[in-house]
Amino acid sequence: MTEIQNKPAHFETYIQRGFLDNLPRKIIINPEYIEFEDKNRVNAENSKLYWKDFDGIRYGYERIRGYSFYIGLKRSIYVKDTNNNQIKISLTSLYKIRSKRNQEKYSEILHAIFDFFLNSYLGKIIQDVKSGETVTFGGVKVSAQQVEFNFKKESVNIDFLVLNIASYRTYFYIHSEADNEVGIRINFLEEWNSILLYSLIKNLLGK
Repeated sequence: MTEIQNKPAHFETYIQRGFLDNLPRKIIINPEYIEFEDKNRVNAENSKLYWKDFDGIRYGYERIRGYSFYIGLKRSIYVKDTNNNQIKISLTSLYKIRSKRNQEKYSEILHAIFDFFLNSYLGKIIQDVKSGETVTFGGVKVSAQQVEFNFKKESVNIDFLVLNIASYRTYFYIHSEADNEVGIRINFLEEWNSILLYSLIKNLLGK
């Protein structure tokens, strides 16, 4: 996600998590922290996570299944720090009620996270890897020349000259151009920092 020019000092919005939780809950995002009014008790402190302690993010979609077909969609954003404290933001819509509004809120929150913190965090990772460091996300080790992961219990190395990445709504697939079967599937919602892995590889591929 691209950084917004002349951005405000902070981002603030309210969400309603679902039909069983209609309480307007405040979210604040700024260059120092993310804060979410997620407690149900009166006078309880909001959950707050400082970016200096950031350790992971994951987000994505989950379809909600009824008796014989899908009836709704849950959009979720999870952020954690080095002590495994987590902020969990979810927006649930059933039978498409609030679906459009929830998607708008979901997108706004993600853009704010990228704008106030994640773009610069990712930029540093990219520079570190290009300078010779190696990083690992989701079981995938990335250097400036190649990626390494386990495939059928064996370690596989794929050079960037023959590596391809395909993205879909809920996951992406890293594989060798020589053999599509040799690859690894990463789910955006299930795997911590999958978006960092995806963005890093796309950058190193020049895409």
